[in-house]
This record gives sequence, C-alpha cells and structure tokens, in this order.
Amino acid sequence: MRSFAANSRLNRLSGKRYLHHNFLHFGRDKFKRFRTKLNAALPVTPDKIKLHQTVLHLTLAWNIDKSTIIVNAEVADAIYNELEVGHEGGYSGSSQGVWMPGLFHGKFVDMHGVFMVHWGVSNHGTHNPGSLSFHNTHLHQALILLSSLPPFRVCRDLVFTSLYVHILHCLLLVSDKSTLDECAASIETYAQLEVLAASIQVKFANAELVSELCWQQTTEYDADH
Repeated sequence: MRSFAANSRLNRLSGKRYLHHNFLHFGRDKFKRFRTKLNAALPVTPDKIKLHQTVLHLTLAWNIDKSTIIVNAEVADAIYNELEVGHEGGYSGSSQGVWMPGLFHGKFVDMHGVFMVHWGVSNHGTHNPGSLSFHNTHLHQALILLSSLPPFRVCRDLVFTSLYVHILHCLLLVSDKSTLDECAASIETYAQLEVLAASIQVKFANAELVSELCWQQTTEYDADH
C-alpha cells in the first residue's frame, strides 16, 4: 500500500499530465509535436485492473415517469423486482444502490444551478469561458438562455467543454501570451511545457490558495456589513 505522500505525488503528477493532454488535444495542431514525450511520461501505478470487457445485461424498457421525484422509488422497486438485486438479504440488501436513482434528479438541479449562479452573470464578457455570453458569441448557434436551457446533456457538455477552455485560458495567463499560436511558438521543449503546467497547478488548482481567497472574501464582506 502506498503512503499518503506517495499518493500525493502521484496525484500531482497525474494532474500535470492531464493538463498536458488538454494542451495537446484541445490546442489542435499547436502542441502535437510533444505527443511522443507525453506518452512516454504518463504516470504508471500497480493499482490497476487487467484489460477486460464489461458484460452488459439488457432488460426490457420500463414505463416510468421521469418527470417526478416518485420515479426514484419506482426505479428502485423495478430493479429489485425485475433484476432480483438484493434478494440475498431482503430489500435492505440493495441499500447500497437505492439512493443512486436520486442522483439523476440531483444532477438536473445541480446543472441548472451552475448555469444560474456561474453562467448567468451578464458582466462576464465574451472572454470568460465560464459565461453564457462567451458561448453565445463563439458557438454561432441558437442563443442559450436561462429561461429556456437546452437539454441536460447539452448543458453538461457545455460545462465540461468550458473547463477544457479554461485550461487553455490559464495557459495563456501563465505564459503571458495573448493567443495559443504565440504561446506554442514560444515553447521549444517539453520541459518548458511542464513548467507552465506546474504554474497552472500552483496558481489555479491550489486548494489552499482557494481557501485563502475565500477567507479574504468573507472577511471583506463581514467588514462591509
């Protein structure tokens, strides 16, 4: 079993390699020359399962109204009755999975909350990937409105895509470049790319720094009120 320090090192290394992957994948052809170096530097751990294919057990469609919270209980009953999950110990034998259907409704609410709180602020401008105005400007599609949000899957994809764009935006900030073309042209070695990724981790993915900034914000609010 690895020590806490070893796990921390592996997590930091994995995070750095994740940033590198995003540079190469979403930076289009600008960073592809570092692909070989990245593949050779991927972290390795003995804690992995053998390559295998998961066996799927298909069932008939169930007539369940997904628009109400009652569906959570209906899904749990259907799983219990049709798949005989938990019969070994009675209904309580499936308690580890009964709460899972509720996650779907929770995710719907969470996704709407993300758009309301983080993406619905009009003063974010068109340069912040975390705002609706950014996507409405750059996607050249039908406008996304808080009063009429697209389907859940589209909202989810936009949130995750914005995270990838945030990483590239952070790359421009730490490299002090205005465009990805300028940034890519200034990076001559993979070691330089590693330094920039480390800078992103320290400045924008540092839990201690976030906690300190939140504390400062709370202190300033309390002082004003």
